[in-house]
Amino acid sequence: MVGSPVADLLQAFQDFLRDNQFKTDINTQDYNVQLAEHNEWEAAIRDRIASAKSDIAQATSSLENVLYPLKASLEAQIARDEQLVVDTLADMDRATNERAANSAENAAYVAEANGAIDAIDECMELLNGLDSGAASLVQVTKVQRSFKKVGEALKNTKFGSMIKALLKLADFADSDMLDRLREKFAAVRAELVQGIIDSLQAEEDQLNAYSSFMAVSQQTVDDARQRLVENRAALEQCIVDIADTEAFREQRIADLAVAEDDLATELARWDGVQATFDTLFAELAEEQDAIYEVLDVIASITVSDETFDRLNQ
Repeated sequence: MVGSPVADLLQAFQDFLRDNQFKTDINTQDYNVQLAEHNEWEAAIRDRIASAKSDIAQATSSLENVLYPLKASLEAQIARDEQLVVDTLADMDRATNERAANSAENAAYVAEANGAIDAIDECMELLNGLDSGAASLVQVTKVQRSFKKVGEALKNTKFGSMIKALLKLADFADSDMLDRLREKFAAVRAELVQGIIDSLQAEEDQLNAYSSFMAVSQQTVDDARQRLVENRAALEQCIVDIADTEAFREQRIADLAVAEDDLATELARWDGVQATFDTLFAELAEEQDAIYEVLDVIASITVSDETFDRLNQ
């Protein structure tokens, strides 16, 4: 059948088949190249999405678990220290006022007690003079005047009423009465002396306690003020960090939206490309199937050239 019309026809369809296969190979190669590019682009976009989501998650975690709690903690510490400074300074002012009042009270008592002791000493001296002989009117008058002076000196003490009673009951001609008066005045004097000693010791103790309290309070204020300086600086930095982190998160949210849009666009584009290639490969496959059918038919036919010519007339 070499050189016959059937052979020529067979050759022509075999040429069609090779041409079909060539187109299939070329398009398959083109498809594979575009598929590789698509997969690379899709992977890169998905990496962008994953990176953006990771950054957003990290920023959110940093804000919610670190920065926001830190800001709240610093604000609370600052508020506590500000109130601590106010309260401590107020306590120091009260302590200073109390110290001044107690010091004045102690000084007043000492001055009053010393005055009373001087008056008692003078009265005791006059009473001793009465005991040396018959009391004159002048001596009695002096003693009575001295009694009044003692009474005036002790009027603000617990001895005031007692001195008034003694003055009313005093019999300066009675030696026993004079002894009792001297004994009573000696006891009062001794108690006043002890009161002065106690008052001076109280003054020293109160002053030491005040000094210690003021030193501790001042240290408390100084420490609180130092913490305020540090915490206010830390709060200022924390606010900056929050703003920066929130801005970064917003930017990454925007980046994520762009990346997701890019992915949707690329997937839609590839769906279109895939559909085009699917149609093309289907057409080439259909064409190839048709050629094979014709080749099978031609291969099963054995006719002479004359018969073939007549078939084609």
